[in-house]
Amino acid sequence: MNVTTQVDRQAQWKLLIEEHANSGKTQVAFCKEKNISHMQFGYYVKKFKSANLHKPIKQKHLFAPIQFKKSEPISTDIRVILPNGFQCTFSSDIDASRIKQLIEVLRAC
Repeated sequence: MNVTTQVDRQAQWKLLIEEHANSGKTQVAFCKEKNISHMQFGYYVKKFKSANLHKPIKQKHLFAPIQFKKSEPISTDIRVILPNGFQCTFSSDIDASRIKQLIEVLRAC
């Protein structure tokens, strides 16, 4: 095999590896769809990874980006929102056991 053929083959495998990385499919499913050998695919993935010949493979994000809004002034009140949508606001100097009693009564309604 001459050098040009080898370079072309490596370029083709790099493209397939990048395509797989963006596909969201398992290697087996991807190889089956493309009608290529899973063993050969794994060989090139390992080869390029160890030789650092490939571009970094994009990983799927597990978390969505978030944006923070400017916070409102800190309140010393305690606000409780019950599963039924009922909302209560208590002064921060109220005893925790008293809040618990009130919430138990409200949940029973």
